[in-house]
Amino acid sequence: SENKLAAAETLAPSEIVVLDSDGAFRYPADGLGGSLMEEVDLVIDTAGGEFFDSALRRLRPGGRFVVVGAHAGEIRPLNLVRLYRNEHSIIGTARARGEEIRKVLRGLGDGTYRPVMTKRVNLGEVHNVHHDIEARSLIGKAVIVP
Repeated sequence: SENKLAAAETLAPSEIVVLDSDGAFRYPADGLGGSLMEEVDLVIDTAGGEFFDSALRRLRPGGRFVVVGAHAGEIRPLNLVRLYRNEHSIIGTARARGEEIRKVLRGLGDGTYRPVMTKRVNLGEVHNVHHDIEARSLIGKAVIVP
């Protein structure tokens, strides 16, 4: 959404790539628009669904595709001929290892990582957060307090 794009731009990223509803990638921060035709070496997919299809088509030969989640769709068709001809690797991961968790915790402690928390609600208002998640309008994380 435009709200999420505006929020992402305030974080001063080096690059933003948006997946449009028609499956096209674009670079809104650069004003290039249109489809991203450049192939990539690595995709980390936390959504699944139609993103999987679009992102896999843009994976460079020998590229790796890491699946971390499938909230937008769990079951997708896969072109096996394209997979082996391009020597792609698809890796599924369900959880972080101990050292990865320690690294993130250190980064949170020293300020390397700054999670975006845009909502703070009382436990009795948690249904509002669920509504925002379902509507895909939540930006960042919500903190629920007793």
